[in-house]
Amino acid sequence: MINSDAVSNLIRTGKTYQLPQAIQTSRELGMQSMDSELLRLLREGRIGEDEAYMKAADKAAFDRMRQEDLAS
Repeated sequence: MINSDAVSNLIRTGKTYQLPQAIQTSRELGMQSMDSELLRLLREGRIGEDEAYMKAADKAAFDRMRQEDLAS
């Protein structure tokens, strides 16, 4: 996570629950979610499926991303 104006504002106003969305919409700034990085490492064969799933922050969303990745 990079300390952008959006991130600072969310923290300052106590809306930290919105940080995952801010990270997702700020990829052009170099932000990425833990789950996206886990998926990348899984694709590269650097970690296994069980390990990736165990470390995923949002397991249901990670499962969906994994299924979409397998379908493409």
